[in-house]
Amino acid sequence: MMSLNACCLALMVECVAAGPLVGPGLDDFARATGQVIDRRRTLNYELFLPPAHTEQPALPLVVYLHGSTDGQPSKQQRLNDTMRGLVHTTQRDNATRGVRDPKLAASFDEQFAAYLLVPKIASGGGWSNHLDMVLDLMHNLDQHYSFDPRRFYLTGFSDGGFATIDMIKRYPNLFAAGVPISGGGFVATADIDALSQVPLWFFHGSDDFTVDPRFSVDLYRAIVAAGGNARLSLPFGGHNAGYETAFRDRAQEFYPWLFRQMIPVPEPTDNLSALAALVMLVTCGRSRLVTRVQGKRAFQFGGRQLSAVQQHAVAQR
Repeated sequence: MMSLNACCLALMVECVAAGPLVGPGLDDFARATGQVIDRRRTLNYELFLPPAHTEQPALPLVVYLHGSTDGQPSKQQRLNDTMRGLVHTTQRDNATRGVRDPKLAASFDEQFAAYLLVPKIASGGGWSNHLDMVLDLMHNLDQHYSFDPRRFYLTGFSDGGFATIDMIKRYPNLFAAGVPISGGGFVATADIDALSQVPLWFFHGSDDFTVDPRFSVDLYRAIVAAGGNARLSLPFGGHNAGYETAFRDRAQEFYPWLFRQMIPVPEPTDNLSALAALVMLVTCGRSRLVTRVQGKRAFQFGGRQLSAVQQHAVAQR
């Protein structure tokens, strides 16, 4: 992991735009774009901004990790295809466009509206070499947008599905749920105890010849055997069947499940009362509350208090 000292050397450039940055069908969504640069590594990103983000005190953050090479500019259309359903559901209600009942449409938007962060590796290396930059990017954006501190969700397709497992294994207290799609992990090297702490839903095509479904099936079985909260869907189809099922075919079941998951308010302790925890959770939407209070002192770095994302990074070192 990149140390916090190294994080300070990273450069984040950001702009807000709505234009042909992502391609047909997705180019009319407001989003912030930019990149994080750390030495020889560059991570581009798009943060989709739901229409409700200026009106709600805090909204969930969904992080989507793309498949191998899909972050390259020449593969933008491929990236669009894999995440189209996710974009439309979190950014604008496609499913109820034909419904004339405004209350129904409003309740749908309120339930599923979310920030959608799409980091993109332009070239060189896989996610294992960039997950620390994703964490740093989340921290930087956490300072400018009102993310719901109880509801950080992580999902990814193919190589991003493996990275979803890897990142949850590294930071099990950071995410309220994880959704590896057409990816998975190696049971022999997985931290099953860590993965068992986070609700997971695996999606994988039963006839996927690109990534063997056993990477999802075997890991799912190991997590369930350890008492974890995991689900598995094996739709008939190949590599693309995973995201088609999660984001489209079973959307009416998948999205309610995802957005129900949240990190609970901590139990009262000598250092943190229940009221203080609730106030921090509800009113300080930019503080990631998987409480990192040690003794009576919150984490400090360079004379300033860290956001909870950074606190988590320190705690994991």
